Amino acid sequence: MNTHLLNRLLLVLLVSQGLIGCKTSTDSGTSTDTPKSSDSNSGQSVSTQPTPTPTPTPSTGGETTGGGSTTPVVPPSTPAQVCDGAVAGTLDAGTISINSGAALTNNFQVTLALNKAFAKDMKISNSADCSCGSWETYATSKTWTLANPNAMDTISVQFRDYEGSVSLCATASIVHDNAAPQISVTADPKNSNLTGTNNVFNYQATDAGAGVKSVTCSIDGQAVACSGSSGQITASNLGAGSHTVSVAAVDNLNQSTEAHVSFVITSPYRNITQNKSITAENKVDILIVVDNSPSMQDVQKNMASRVSSLLSQVKDLDYHIAVTTTDPTNKVTGDGMLLPFTGASNLYVLTPAVAFANAQVILANTIQRPEIGSATEEGIYATYRVIERSLAGEVNPKNFFRSDAAFSVILISDADESAKGFKNIPANLINLVKTNWPAKKFNFNSVIVRPGDTACLRSGRENYGPTYDALSRLLGYGTTGGSIIGTVCATDYGAQLTGIGQSVQQMIKTMDLDCAPIGGVNSSVVVQKDGSAYTDAYEVQGLKIVFQNNLPAGNYTLSYKCN
Repeated sequence: MNTHLLNRLLLVLLVSQGLIGCKTSTDSGTSTDTPKSSDSNSGQSVSTQPTPTPTPTPSTGGETTGGGSTTPVVPPSTPAQVCDGAVAGTLDAGTISINSGAALTNNFQVTLALNKAFAKDMKISNSADCSCGSWETYATSKTWTLANPNAMDTISVQFRDYEGSVSLCATASIVHDNAAPQISVTADPKNSNLTGTNNVFNYQATDAGAGVKSVTCSIDGQAVACSGSSGQITASNLGAGSHTVSVAAVDNLNQSTEAHVSFVITSPYRNITQNKSITAENKVDILIVVDNSPSMQDVQKNMASRVSSLLSQVKDLDYHIAVTTTDPTNKVTGDGMLLPFTGASNLYVLTPAVAFANAQVILANTIQRPEIGSATEEGIYATYRVIERSLAGEVNPKNFFRSDAAFSVILISDADESAKGFKNIPANLINLVKTNWPAKKFNFNSVIVRPGDTACLRSGRENYGPTYDALSRLLGYGTTGGSIIGTVCATDYGAQLTGIGQSVQQMIKTMDLDCAPIGGVNSSVVVQKDGSAYTDAYEVQGLKIVFQNNLPAGNYTLSYKCN
């Protein structure tokens, strides 16, 4: 028998023994892992923009992740390989390489380089042990489709020579990765998300295939330092509003992605700017509201005898002084009518034009009321009606009020506001003044039976004055230039009137603030006058700024911060 015939018989024997299989296997050799992203066969970089999750709140420290599509990536369809086990080889293995020995690829199609001397056939397998595949004619190069996306792919080969002898199993491996890195960005749960604070964000970039090559970070588009594939980003002193932290990562196949987390910085304070105009530095309008009810005759006399104390404090100011009563009904001496000054001819508004000594006499005589008024006392109502009469153009009240003057009320009563109508309510009186004279300084001084002063009440007085007390407290009680709360039971009103006079005088050194400023009492407010810094020393007292000196005429701007 010749050699050629012997080789054919040997081949038939191998087939009959099942050493070269041909049955179909249901094992396709395809991984069921879900890949991260794909760009099948293109070999190009993939850049994905993951959709951010909703903005995290400071209380949750929310997270935004990105770094690839969640859609499964399926390799190109390949015929199922027959897997009958490896043929026992005797020849040396030969060699196989993938993409010239590359370690990574993002393509499913690769190029195999095969080498075996005297080979006639080859069997390429998607398994690592040559257990699958079919024999085909030997070639030194072959295009091959990887079976396992985003994983380590091992390809094996056996060769067969012309005599039918089979080689040992040769293998080569390559990592397939066509997905960009995965990125997570998480706000630290300790973040306050307030202006003036540091807010920290933790990030991590991973890539199970090719590995992360580089990471870049930014806040609102401005680059910030990154410490590697994982670390922290610190957002320092950001202004109030929406902000975004971004992290971009590139893997070793130059596939990139970017993840974002958006957050809102809020301010623990408000920026306040107030514009105020001072047209005259020493004007004050003083309205004295006298309780002329029967129980007050002794008090009026005592007050009248000490009125010089008040005038001494305001004599250097440009003052207007007028008098009315708490009587809500009498159309001559009540209901907000200004009283003529006793001892003067047709004089309803006392000014510095009247000589000081004469002014003391006629003011004292006017405060000491000759009539017995209503037992119903309504000092807030009376003040409201004086303003209404001025706004209606009645001559005497109109001549009393000046739009650029401070306004100070001095109430003297041993009872409380008797009625509770709209014009008797403290807040409504304040609103009336602010609505018609927004820049006017206003205080309401109450000489009353102080709430809780039982000794005063039992001395023959009519009632406590809680409504008047409340109004005085709403208008700066306890602050420089604020309202004074005195006692109607004092044996000497001189000191109280002196204090009220000083408060009136100090009104022209103050400005009202919208809210209590943050910071030192001598440094929390920036003051400008006519566009330039105003450097007079000041002190913040609650909702007032009190200057050391009278405020000269000009346009002022106050800038400060409040909670």
